[in-house]
Amino acid sequence: MNTEIKPSTTKLTLNDLAVFESLADKKILSIRQIQQLHFSKRKRNREGSGEATVENLRIIAAKRMQQLEREGYIESRYCPLNSSQTKKVTRPTKLIIFTKKCQQNVKRELTKTRRVTDWENIATMVHQFNKPQSFDAQTELEHHEGISETLIAIDANTNSHSTIATNFAVRTHPRHSEIREPVAFDHTYPMIDFKSKKVVMHTTTEEGSMNPDMFWCTSHKPGVYDFFTKEFDNDTSSYKTFLKKMSLYEAYRSQRRFHALCRHWCEAYGLPFAQIEEVKTGADGSTEKNAYFRVLVVINSHKRDPMKRLFQLFAGTMQYPTKTFFNFTTLAQFRNDAFGPIWYNRRCFAPFEDEYNRSVKNSLPVVQNRFFAEKIPQTEPMPLFV
Repeated sequence: MNTEIKPSTTKLTLNDLAVFESLADKKILSIRQIQQLHFSKRKRNREGSGEATVENLRIIAAKRMQQLEREGYIESRYCPLNSSQTKKVTRPTKLIIFTKKCQQNVKRELTKTRRVTDWENIATMVHQFNKPQSFDAQTELEHHEGISETLIAIDANTNSHSTIATNFAVRTHPRHSEIREPVAFDHTYPMIDFKSKKVVMHTTTEEGSMNPDMFWCTSHKPGVYDFFTKEFDNDTSSYKTFLKKMSLYEAYRSQRRFHALCRHWCEAYGLPFAQIEEVKTGADGSTEKNAYFRVLVVINSHKRDPMKRLFQLFAGTMQYPTKTFFNFTTLAQFRNDAFGPIWYNRRCFAPFEDEYNRSVKNSLPVVQNRFFAEKIPQTEPMPLFV
């Protein structure tokens, strides 16, 4: 992309600056997402009868992004986001990014026009963006776009629930500077014994650090804080890789490793950490403080029904002792009501757990997938807050 310095012929508007802030916050946005965030209420149509249609607003947004790209203020990539329902390749989607070179061009223009304060508002948000990352591989572009979609859905859902507040939603993909401490954990994954034609669980001890796509903190009651790490799964990683991530989360939970990380986020966002710590009382009367979090997995598949992927990933977390620690939903359900009864976890699967342990646990993956595909739709998904 051409981002060389040249005389600007496009005056930056307040709406342009808002787009830059959203790009710095969410890292990558499609034209549809930009239209939804910043071009949702614009001029009336030519006949004057009501507001412009969504299609017209999207065209307006696309033309403005073309102007900004010509000036070197943004860059774009194209990615064919396929339909999981029709399995047909759609028209490539234009994704907008705000590279470091683009940031320099915006800063130079705002400084030249005596609008330094406008740049400083953007500068507070771009430090996370400027870490090494790839915007070229298709799977990485899809992953970035999906994370942005969940962030937008969080904002929309929070605004529609008067009793729920989002204290912060921080994008941490590809890696956050505060999550560096290596943790030893047991990685248990299924292997097929071809002699007995049964599944045996193989365990290795490994070391790694937690690497979520996002941290999210909400309050659904006064003085009550809920922390979540969120994973966006677009059906591109292997089952074994997914289980490795979940084993690492379980190690953070069981070893109480989230405590120090929670303290950092509370200090950064002015939350009362003393109220967030849970006091655990031991059998000997001792007490121990520990901050708690849950894992949310939001699934979207461009190749097949995302519920099929949900069945497979859900099955992998049955090995862990927790009931509500791992929670699964699809991106479509998350968009519609992130706080509603859309979450599948081990607690809602309780009516079928005995049958699973007795008849299915050690069977072949195809048998397990068939079992979960039959039983999970019969369960009642849970709301985020019970």
